[in-house]
Amino acid sequence: RFEDAGRPLHLLYLFSEDTAPDPAATGSNAPFDFSYHHRLHSILNGRRNPGQRLLETGLWNEPSETTARAAFTTFLESWLQSGP
Repeated sequence: RFEDAGRPLHLLYLFSEDTAPDPAATGSNAPFDFSYHHRLHSILNGRRNPGQRLLETGLWNEPSETTARAAFTTFLESWLQSGP
């Protein structure tokens, strides 16, 4: 959390994975979908695998980290539902 001209600024980071997860860890032998949309969806579901991309986002005027994270998550879920 930072201050920007007296306004709260929250910087949030999202890591996106590039490499297929180990099938033993996921319980699936289906091919991994490497699309950007699928990688973000996997992260929102708490799944991680090697190879990362980083998405950095700044949110102004959110009163707390909790509300900033909720706003960011809501945006990402909406964006992912619009899909490719």
